[in-house]
Amino acid sequence: MPSLQLRGVNRAGAEFGDDWDGWTGQTYYEWPPVTVRASELNDYASKGMNVVRLPISWERLQHTLGGPLDPTYQANLVDYVEAATAMGFTVVVDLHNYGRYATGVYDPSGEQVDTYTQLILGDGTLTFSHVADVWTKVARLFVSNPSVIFNLMNEQHDAAPSLDATAIFAGYQAVLDAVRATGATQLVLFPNTRSSDTHHWSTWSPQGGPLDEDAALSVRDSANNLAFDMHSYTEAGDSWNDDITVVTDWARAGGRRLFLSELGTESGPTTLSTLLTYINSNADVWVGWTAWNLDPYAISVTDKVTGLVRDTPKMAWYAPYF
Repeated sequence: MPSLQLRGVNRAGAEFGDDWDGWTGQTYYEWPPVTVRASELNDYASKGMNVVRLPISWERLQHTLGGPLDPTYQANLVDYVEAATAMGFTVVVDLHNYGRYATGVYDPSGEQVDTYTQLILGDGTLTFSHVADVWTKVARLFVSNPSVIFNLMNEQHDAAPSLDATAIFAGYQAVLDAVRATGATQLVLFPNTRSSDTHHWSTWSPQGGPLDEDAALSVRDSANNLAFDMHSYTEAGDSWNDDITVVTDWARAGGRRLFLSELGTESGPTTLSTLLTYINSNADVWVGWTAWNLDPYAISVTDKVTGLVRDTPKMAWYAPYF
């Protein structure tokens, strides 16, 4: 049944254990031990998955804006990517920061502390140049690995009022240009103005200025290897969003591509089947998808000691599409 090139899952954990980004996530922080990582990747492969989206924390990767990458966190990132790509997976490296960065997170010895100052893009301190700096350094780590995708920013949202849609798309254009300046030609996933969600794309402008569907038309990629990052969720009793069709039609009309890097539903297997059947039938536009794998949308659970991976009931909903 699968017809899309990339079908897989999000592997959360390395970005969690904080509320620096303003949208508090899980309470744990982890890089999976080698045995757990191997168990998970083997399980993903056995089901037919071929892509893993790996959310990472900017603050843990780069303790100060413009500074060097933290050697331990960098090593964990590189180890995961190399292990997964050696098995044939594509890995989406996802800067999971929502257009934010927290200063004061670490003391001089490098220990994490509870006090911090949250910065937001456009606030007069945090700039797209800072985003470009960290991505330049990350791109150089993987410039020779064609099986890596660069996800520039997870769920950009609620930037400072000084940044409208035009400014946000222009800012990430500069980040994209910085990635390409390293010589990296891998696929890049480009954010929109609010949460990468599909709801507002053609209906309203969260930051003011033009609609995202209009602002996005200005984006150019010298490597011609770009997709717009999309997320979509449904709750129990909902049908899938009509705006999936809207963004698909937009992309096809403009010769653009899309990647659904987060999806989840509590509406049942028929609802999910409708979505994934539609995406498969529009593979000229949709590059791929990665399911969000935490409650209430989790499709598998890993025992953190034994590494044993257990399917949740929702795995059966996705299995035919892997």
